[in-house]
Amino acid sequence: HPPSNKSLYDLISESPHTTILARIVHDDSHLVELLNRTAANLTLFAPTDEAFAKIPHHHHDKHRHDDDDDDDHHHHHQPPRELIRAVLKYHLVSAVYSPAELFHAHTLPTLLTEPQLSPKPPAPGRSSASSPQNDEERRDSSLPQRLSISTTLHGPTLNHYSRILATEKRAANGALYTIDAILLPPPSLLTLATIVPTQFSTLALALHRTGLAARLNHTHAHAHPHPKPGDPDPRSHGTGTGTGQGGTYFLPTNRAFSRLGYKANAFLFSEHGTPYLRALLEYHLVPRRTLYSDVEYTTSGEIEAVHGLKHFDLETMLDGRTVGVEVANLGPWGGVTVSGVRVGVRDLVVRDGVGHVLTRSVIVPRCDGGEGGEFGDGDGEGEMAVEELVGRLRGLVDGGSESDGREED
Repeated sequence: HPPSNKSLYDLISESPHTTILARIVHDDSHLVELLNRTAANLTLFAPTDEAFAKIPHHHHDKHRHDDDDDDDHHHHHQPPRELIRAVLKYHLVSAVYSPAELFHAHTLPTLLTEPQLSPKPPAPGRSSASSPQNDEERRDSSLPQRLSISTTLHGPTLNHYSRILATEKRAANGALYTIDAILLPPPSLLTLATIVPTQFSTLALALHRTGLAARLNHTHAHAHPHPKPGDPDPRSHGTGTGTGQGGTYFLPTNRAFSRLGYKANAFLFSEHGTPYLRALLEYHLVPRRTLYSDVEYTTSGEIEAVHGLKHFDLETMLDGRTVGVEVANLGPWGGVTVSGVRVGVRDLVVRDGVGHVLTRSVIVPRCDGGEGGEFGDGDGEGEMAVEELVGRLRGLVDGGSESDGREED
């Protein structure tokens, strides 16, 4: 479609499918200015009214079951303004993408900047208040939170759950697409593992049992003084005082852990096996480098594109032991392989980095310096004997500290 002389704000205001979004934007002059900014070149993924209707107790719908004349918009609890701004900025990509460009993309940089992704600390004395000036300053020091995009049988999908419904409409300052689900800024790695128990309950238990949960949670535990228990706090996106370092996390599913076998798992989750479990998990966690399948956030805070086939040696939390990663970015096709094991789901964006999901097996390193990989020996088909597991990890555990295998204070 050729560009029109209308802004992105004009397009959502005129569309019968985005009336709720238009009303939310209209209530904030900062957002109106952002979507009207003529110098901008943006891509907006606009949730439809039906997407908002999926929110429990949402009352901005089209006069459903509402016969009075009062303004429900003001009678129901309103999220904080900074949260609304953060969520909208997570729907805005900092470039214009055509449908063909979206088809070839793996991740997209949004206007929502995330201190948890940056290996650099914030400048001393910088205010965390939300304003256009502070937003610009924060963008200089924080890296953009990203959206993952993949093509499914139902068409292009953002963050594995929000489907793009309609082809682009061109505005004077960008491109507009509608989507069928609101894009929430991603939770932290620890929160994700906790709220998706059907896939990651074993991983969540392992992180807590080894004390690594406290380590992962430490960098942003004090960003807000009164969070709700167990509830991710999106208000801290771009506004919190805590700063993480980013990271790349290879996340074994429950099924991947089960492939180790009953005996190996029983040992790892025993008191004696906890130091081995910690070493095993540390080999799956890479701090300070956030490696997506098409771009890397480096340890110096730079953004480097990844094209074609590229090998990385990433330093893990396990006493500096490196893990080999192969990344393939071949247009619409992409993949990530770690220690010879292909990940099942790539580019699972989290607040403090990116996760790549291991659905086939856990990566068990070797203390002799060799890399881990898939295994096939043991008492049962595809299982690993406890003796082999201990043999692979003993030198790594002895080289570290067995006492570290207990929960941190």
